[in-house]
Amino acid sequence: MQLLCYFQCEDIPSNNLTNGAVTVAERNVGSTANFTCDAGIFLVGRKSITCTTSGWNGDIPQCIKIVCPETVAFFRGSKYIFKCKPANWFDYEAYCNASGGQLTSIETGDENTFIVDVIALIMNIQKLSGFFWIGLTDNNDEM
Repeated sequence: MQLLCYFQCEDIPSNNLTNGAVTVAERNVGSTANFTCDAGIFLVGRKSITCTTSGWNGDIPQCIKIVCPETVAFFRGSKYIFKCKPANWFDYEAYCNASGGQLTSIETGDENTFIVDVIALIMNIQKLSGFFWIGLTDNNDEM
């Protein structure tokens, strides 16, 4: 007896990309999903992903409007706020805590890539220089 397996990736609805569009001709292994954003909106993530026997080979990107004083983006269910106003680590820690959040602790390579991609867009589009604070500190060790 022979076994024949057929793999198909999950559907990506055309309205899945806020402020953009996804084009998926087929969902068979080897097919691609292509992503574009509306005018004035920027893609964060890969422009295309491919269907494999394990499913789509990447996350669905997002289209983000890069604005100051803050840009809001989402990654795997979490909300990220990127502030453009210069401040010190303590001020931003207090801001995040008062808003019910915390400074970001980067836990995965994918999360790091997402954050770096958004920051690069902000720095390039807004012509900014400087740093973005995360939750890491050496206060307990070196003060």
